[in-house]
Amino acid sequence: MSKATVLFEQYKQLRVDGVEHQLALKKLRPRIERLDAQEREEFIHNIKVWTSKQKQVPPLPDPKSSKATVIHPAIRRLTPEADEPSPEAAAPSPSPANEAPPEDEVSWLRCAHCGQLNRAHQTYCESCGEGITLVKDFRSTQPLSSLDEERRAHFGEHDVLMLTDAASSQVYRLQLGQHDKEIILGRNTANPNMMPDIDLTSTSEDDYGVSRLHLAIRYDRDDHTVRVTDLNSANGSAINGQKLHPQEIRILRDGDELKLGRLALQVSFQSPE
Repeated sequence: MSKATVLFEQYKQLRVDGVEHQLALKKLRPRIERLDAQEREEFIHNIKVWTSKQKQVPPLPDPKSSKATVIHPAIRRLTPEADEPSPEAAAPSPSPANEAPPEDEVSWLRCAHCGQLNRAHQTYCESCGEGITLVKDFRSTQPLSSLDEERRAHFGEHDVLMLTDAASSQVYRLQLGQHDKEIILGRNTANPNMMPDIDLTSTSEDDYGVSRLHLAIRYDRDDHTVRVTDLNSANGSAINGQKLHPQEIRILRDGDELKLGRLALQVSFQSPE
């Protein structure tokens, strides 16, 4: 049994015992940090699969079934006193919607790894399981380098995405704001039904392990971010050395290294002059 599986079983036992997700991760944090990258991915994947199964809602009981429990309202005797509401009952109770929620319920932090929003008190991202590094001051709780991460992730509608081949220095320029559909990166093939939008075919005989339909790139106009998805490629994709799971959506940032198989592409965002 792998280290990741053993650690996941410990996590699952904590959850079964009633421990919340974040507290369970906090208890296991020293052991999680000793996992290598591949073991951590396996651990996170196991948690996602198990959590999704726990969230499945059981079917509602059939109202026609004879076993269905019918709850009758209590019957009270009507009296003049009972018809008159007491002053306490007549006064409307304060509406929870009008009450100011605690600060940690309205404070959110964006995970620098996958872009998912998490509540400020969480130490691990609920989406990808990566740790969220925090810095505290007397005013608020903010992630370290959060402003820099937000700046690097921002992609304007008229910006140009530049992908530079580290080996050949060839540059691919993508004006994503002009497209409403995703852009497919891959390599050309004789099959006309499997033609990518951007051909990454190398001039050398080595195809660098790039699949015919390898990666999808899409511009999110609402968040002004570039999002990439691995299309179940044979040799996988990675951002800054972190592997993308098939069909996983990740945010691409200015300065990242994007790898398709063994092909390394340097990412840069260019604003119009």
